[in-house]
Amino acid sequence: MSKEQEQLKINQEIQRQESKADHLRNESHRVQETFDNLQSNLRRGYLELTHLNQEISHFGGKESVIIQQKDEEQALFFRRQLGKLQEDFHQEYNKQTKLIANEKEALQRKRSELVWD
Repeated sequence: MSKEQEQLKINQEIQRQESKADHLRNESHRVQETFDNLQSNLRRGYLELTHLNQEISHFGGKESVIIQQKDEEQALFFRRQLGKLQEDFHQEYNKQTKLIANEKEALQRKRSELVWD
């Protein structure tokens, strides 16, 4: 393989790595938006439940206090689970971003060595 062909091949691979990084970044934004929407929907849903339980308690329902406590526990559980999922996602995203950057750097080094050969 000629030097020019090898440089072309390396340049194409660098472009593929850049495309992978762009795709990963776009997907990360999309996933973060989904997390944000889910958090907002959960907050809104549990707020509605709280208001409903307060209305029920005005009618003398003692069970509504127990239900409200269970709802609060469940809301806390879901917030923690969602937080853990976000943390795991960000760790994996950072890992993949680093991997792509390292591959790109290795290709760039290889390309620069070809120029001086």
